[in-house]
Amino acid sequence: MSKRFLSIIVILLILIITCVWEQITIDKYLYNIYNQALAIQNYVNENNDITNTEFKNMINTLDTSWKNEESILCFLANHKDIADMGTEITRLKTYQENNQTEELRTSISVIVHLSQAYHHIMGISIQNLI
Repeated sequence: MSKRFLSIIVILLILIITCVWEQITIDKYLYNIYNQALAIQNYVNENNDITNTEFKNMINTLDTSWKNEESILCFLANHKDIADMGTEITRLKTYQENNQTEELRTSISVIVHLSQAYHHIMGISIQNLI
């Protein structure tokens, strides 16, 4: 009886540790994307020049961060949910290259919204444990 009880406790601890690690990892990556997207959004709101090198570097940094973190997020969450973010970042780069300011503003707003919404979708819940 005690062996069985110990096994159950060990399995529960492993599940809890895994869920906490998953949540910390997802939060870290999504906050990184959120902060970068917010910086881009603030830059666009303050400056109308989206063709300069500084702005292009901000977008490239966001794209690089996303590409580095996307595979881990896809491993931890449904990749269909995550794909929308990558699509918007690609659109963002295209809008910057074509100097389409209004479309860029819309796209960066979507990225900010998605990065916030994913925190709620991918949060720890009883359903994740089961």
